[in-house]
Amino acid sequence: MRTKMDTPSAVTYKPGSLVKFNNRVEVQFVTFRIDQQVYALPLELVVRALRMVAINPIPDSPGWLRGVINIAGQIVPVIDLRVLFGLMAHEPNINDRLLITNNQDITFALMVDDVLDVLTLSPHQVEVSNSVISQSRPLKATLQQDDRLVLVLDPAYLLPLDPREVYGK
Repeated sequence: MRTKMDTPSAVTYKPGSLVKFNNRVEVQFVTFRIDQQVYALPLELVVRALRMVAINPIPDSPGWLRGVINIAGQIVPVIDLRVLFGLMAHEPNINDRLLITNNQDITFALMVDDVLDVLTLSPHQVEVSNSVISQSRPLKATLQQDDRLVLVLDPAYLLPLDPREVYGK
């Protein structure tokens, strides 16, 4: 089952990524694009998706830390996945998206080119990375979606430093 995301706020937090579907347990992922590559995160980590908003830069911060945004009074750091993955950075534009995520009680936003779908898959469709692929720290697993390979990211890698030290949380 695949659900197309029609609005920026279509992804909302659901406790746990396992859902019952026709008496089977299935796993859900949010897919998004950076350049031509499609990536995924477990749905349970995604709070919501937003259209790009103004990002307030932080002086003397690492290149992957684009700045912070204010969401309902909460200051949220914005991570530029392009820079984190060694790709060419670009200035944010109105067509870019922010994936608001929460991992280990830390909320942060990921800059992505586009949010694509919420995928619901059976566990056997998720291939945990073998020893060679797992040498790439951000990669946790792969998914086959139609004719393309989707890379499932390890959320622990997405915060290169302890954010509590950076943001004082």
